[in-house]
Amino acid sequence: MESSTLINSTASLVTDLASLISSENLPTGTSHKPLLSTAVPVCDIKNSSKAIDVLQYDCFCNFSLLTCARNGVLSLFIVFLGFLFLLRVFNVHRLGQRYYHQMVVYYIAIVECILVTVHWVYMHMIQVEAIVQYLRLVQLLIICHFYLSRATRLLRWEQSKIILLSSLGLFFSYFTAVVIAAIVSASKQNQTTLFSCFDPYWVLLSLAECVLVQLFLLCGVYITKKMNQVVTLESRRRTQIMDLWSIIIAFEAASVASVVYDVFMFTKMHDTTTCSDKYNSSEVVYSIVYTFLMIFTIFIPLLTLLLVFHPIDRETDEERPILPRRSVFRPSFSSLQNAPHGRLHRLGRRVSDSESSIQVVTRTSHQYRKVQSYPRLPIIQEETPDYFESV
Repeated sequence: MESSTLINSTASLVTDLASLISSENLPTGTSHKPLLSTAVPVCDIKNSSKAIDVLQYDCFCNFSLLTCARNGVLSLFIVFLGFLFLLRVFNVHRLGQRYYHQMVVYYIAIVECILVTVHWVYMHMIQVEAIVQYLRLVQLLIICHFYLSRATRLLRWEQSKIILLSSLGLFFSYFTAVVIAAIVSASKQNQTTLFSCFDPYWVLLSLAECVLVQLFLLCGVYITKKMNQVVTLESRRRTQIMDLWSIIIAFEAASVASVVYDVFMFTKMHDTTTCSDKYNSSEVVYSIVYTFLMIFTIFIPLLTLLLVFHPIDRETDEERPILPRRSVFRPSFSSLQNAPHGRLHRLGRRVSDSESSIQVVTRTSHQYRKVQSYPRLPIIQEETPDYFESV
């Protein structure tokens, strides 16, 4: 009896001593947590809350079969898109072309695909989500700069380039400041997705993106109006306009979906509402909403850029076909103006002076008709800065 009493008293003394040391090391006002909570911080933070967070399910820490299957399918598609962008970058380098807007858009798309895959499969963190959002906005800024600078040339507004660059610079500074604030806030608060949707940063980014897309839409209207004034083949002009508006519609759909989702998640029904309560803690409802959101904000813009922005082969005049490859970076009929004309007489045949003079006149008139039949289109390209002056 005495030995058992001694053992019990010793165990209670050790327990009291351990609790006393732990309470002294903790700051005032904080509750005691087991030491095991610091061993695996990410998984323990997710599982420490009693509330069910359907936004936090993944394939590792908080395993869910539905979420893992959803993210796995989305990751397969995004990895495939990233591989296609890698092929495009390889083709551009192989051809020796240097289209800087195109190259930056491709590289950003590749990094975006990598981060989104990591975010879906392994690292479900708010910081990674903020960086992906930032890359999307920078990509949109580059595309807007490309088309807005061409719109100023179409409208003969060369002096407005300073205003254009200043506006895009303000958008870039705004996006950078908001994303940095979101990352710092999430890191300091050790925040999970349980209440992250109530942060104002996501709504601020979505609204600014929507404003920028409307500016892009206005630019597309002016470019389309100017292109319709050029006399050329209707099929070619229609194709070029469709390329432009496919990009506008893709980013318009992405911005609208982002604004609707962020505003819906930001509004609180009552003080105790969590992000998971928006879906009644239903994993099926959240998976449906999240899948459609990713389709509109990630897949549609990337797929549109992949289909529209093509690298161009550098060909000589002798190797260039009659109808060159279509691209938004080069006018389709620019090669026809420099196309080689055939010989007017066979080699080895003597030609008299009178015959030669007649043939020279015929060749000159033939060239004149050739140029007039295929006028130059005001299509967007990077290599010739003054190609719009002829319009």
